[in-house]
Amino acid sequence: SNNIQGQIYTEFQNGLYKYTTGSYKQYARAREHLLQIQRNSGITEAFICAYQEGKRIPVKRALELTNQK
Repeated sequence: SNNIQGQIYTEFQNGLYKYTTGSYKQYARAREHLLQIQRNSGITEAFICAYQEGKRIPVKRALELTNQK
């Protein structure tokens, strides 16, 4: 078992498998989920991604667009 809650999506891009899970409008909630994944699964290289209209954007930009820190 991978100890990750929720549905996991798989994408193969540039020779790498990328896995995503969760969708959050609040950065704090995404961060909580990330820390939970790192603690429960040992996947320490996990990180937060941001998307706008289906395209990946820098997390910093997403925070600016949504007036979050």
